[in-house]
Amino acid sequence: MTLEGKTAHVVGFAGAIGSSIATSLANAGCDIIGVDKAKQDSVHISIDKIKESRLSVSKIEELPDDNWEDDITVNLTAPFMVIKQLLGSMKEKGWRRIIHISTICGLVALRNVSSYIASKSGLIGLTRDAARLAHPTKQFTEVDQIADLVLFLCSPAGKNMTGTAIPMDGGITVS
Repeated sequence: MTLEGKTAHVVGFAGAIGSSIATSLANAGCDIIGVDKAKQDSVHISIDKIKESRLSVSKIEELPDDNWEDDITVNLTAPFMVIKQLLGSMKEKGWRRIIHISTICGLVALRNVSSYIASKSGLIGLTRDAARLAHPTKQFTEVDQIADLVLFLCSPAGKNMTGTAIPMDGGITVS
């Protein structure tokens, strides 16, 4: 699979998932523009230290307002601003893929992380809306595309995808 001539904006570039995604895309020939709020000297802080420094794990009634604002800003407002900035040029080029990583918190509620859950659930809704404006292809899915998806799911890369529906419908379910 090649992505020669394509450009990816990877937001959250300095984190473990973002850097891994950027590396995979670059290895497939994609040009990468990395965006992250982390300062260069803080990029290598372990996830445990980051978790220790966050206060957003608390009951709703005890959640500090600035923790709510931080989660909403990072996980929902920032993706909105990126979509708003790039959507026009993506439409002009006729090639657009907006991929957000939401975690299970976008789909299920876990105890005492309400701002994170709200931001990740909102991110899923934002992504659906952007797909509705940006990508309904109005084309039938080709059998080879379904076969490629099945090949991915059967590969080691798809081993943790289980028990979920994956619409491959040209955007019909979001429009």
